[in-house]
Amino acid sequence: MKNLFDNENESFLKKLNELIKNSIQVDICVGYFKFSGWCLIVESLQDILYINNGTIRLLVGTGENNDINKTLFFDDFFHKDINLKKETQNLNKLVQFLQFGEQTKKLTVKLIPNTHSKIYIFTHENLENENSIFIGSSNLTRNGLTNTIRELNCYFTDKHICDEAKNWFEQKWNLDLSKDITSELWNSVYEKNLLKCDEYDEYYDVIEDELEKYYYEHYYDMN
Repeated sequence: MKNLFDNENESFLKKLNELIKNSIQVDICVGYFKFSGWCLIVESLQDILYINNGTIRLLVGTGENNDINKTLFFDDFFHKDINLKKETQNLNKLVQFLQFGEQTKKLTVKLIPNTHSKIYIFTHENLENENSIFIGSSNLTRNGLTNTIRELNCYFTDKHICDEAKNWFEQKWNLDLSKDITSELWNSVYEKNLLKCDEYDEYYDVIEDELEKYYYEHYYDMN
C-alpha cells in the first residue's frame, strides 16, 4: 500500500476521490478552500451526500485579516484548462450542496482563525480499516490537489493515529472561535450574481458575460 502521495509518482487527487466515495463521513481542515478545488472532487462529494447518506465537515483557516473573501471562492476560478460551461454547472452544484447542507446539517463549513493545517479524515463503513487520514501540504484548491512539485501528503490507516487525528479535529471544530458560515457562504455566492435562476439553460446566459468579463480583468492580463 502506498503511503506517500506527491502527484508525481502517486496521485493525491485520485486517492482522495476514491476515499471520499467510500466514506460515510469526511472531515477536512485546510488553510484555503477554493472553488477550483471543489470542482475536482464534486462528483465524489455527491456520492457521499446523496448515495452514502453521509456527512461532510469543512474547517477552513481565515487567512489574512480574517477576511472570508480572501480565504474562499473564486480567486483561482480561471485557469488555462477552464471549461466555462462545466465550471458554471459546478457553481450550481455548489449552491445546491450548501442549501442541502444547511437544511439537513449533512454539510457544514466553518472558519477558524489563523489555521494553516491540512488534514483529511475519512470514516468508512464497509472497508477493512474503519478510518483513514491524509496529513500533508495540500489545501483544497486546484494547485493544492494537483501540483506535482511542492505538495506531499502522507496516508495513514493506523487506528491510534486516526483516533488522535479525529480527536484533534473535534477539538478545533468545537472551539468557540470556529464560526459556522454555511449559510453565509451560500449567500455570498448568490449575491455575486453568479447564479440567478433555477434552470441551467436560463442562468448560464445570465452569468456568461459576467464570467468572461471577470476572466479578462483578472486572468487575461497576466498571460
